[in-house]
Amino acid sequence: MLGAYTGDAGDSLRKHVDMKFSTTDVDNDNDITKDCAVIYQSGWWFNKCIESNLNGVYDEETKGIVWNKWHGFSSLYKSVNMAIRPVRT
Repeated sequence: MLGAYTGDAGDSLRKHVDMKFSTTDVDNDNDITKDCAVIYQSGWWFNKCIESNLNGVYDEETKGIVWNKWHGFSSLYKSVNMAIRPVRT
């Protein structure tokens, strides 16, 4: 379950809700024309490729680490820290 988002970086996970994790050898990305994990050289919960990818390889070619809602696809990040907390009921 993905809870309500708060913060100033935007919600780039919502598009990937309920997706199975894809890897370079297991394609679960809902895109029949390409293999997103191979293109972005990483495993992620891809849904027709990319809105976010925090496991991406940092380089100019793949635009690896992506959080589109923050500064768009043109921003390259050298590192990220993903923290998840339980939903309180």
